[in-house]
Amino acid sequence: YGDLPPQSTATFAQVLYLLPAGEATDDDWSCKGVYLPNDANVDGLTVNHAAALKILDGTQLVVTENPDTGAIAFNLPPAAVFSADEINWEIPDLTQAELNQQFPAAPLD
Repeated sequence: YGDLPPQSTATFAQVLYLLPAGEATDDDWSCKGVYLPNDANVDGLTVNHAAALKILDGTQLVVTENPDTGAIAFNLPPAAVFSADEINWEIPDLTQAELNQQFPAAPLD
């Protein structure tokens, strides 16, 4: 999640950007959180719907995938977990495959 681009007409406080596997965001870009698709498998977290994980400002979040289980792991716990009806962030109800087809890439380093 990141701030709206200047030309955006979206009504959300934060919008989705995709970060390809193995990439890092630009140093000047402020990531606000991570989207979890409705089919995500996350170590230590049970969420049965699409959700947004808020991260604290100034943290360096690293996301990895367990090659044996396919579960996603974070190096830090989220500051909060939100459903679409709990925060004004763009939280569509999508699978990972649908997500990959619909959103722009985050600024890369």
